[in-house]
Amino acid sequence: MSAGVVQQHPATRWPGVHALDPAGERIARQMLEELEGTEMDEHDINPAEYCQLENWVRQGRPFRNIVAEYAAKAQAVGPEALAAFYAVLSDVVSRACQG
Repeated sequence: MSAGVVQQHPATRWPGVHALDPAGERIARQMLEELEGTEMDEHDINPAEYCQLENWVRQGRPFRNIVAEYAAKAQAVGPEALAAFYAVLSDVVSRACQG
């Protein structure tokens, strides 16, 4: 860090970062729980496997954009819920990328 450079808290840099809307947080957690599920469907495929772009995993079955599905649910509740939904996903993605 350079001398004289002041690091700002993210809430200062990105106004609007505050307590999450409970509805959006709940919708995000529902999606993550569905992706973490271990039950197989009638084709012996885990529901999360339909969300992978690689065709061999899905065994030729249609791709499922689960994030878009759940984002639409959050958007239907309102902009605060949608922002909370994306905030939870930002947290999960940042943690996954850091190992």
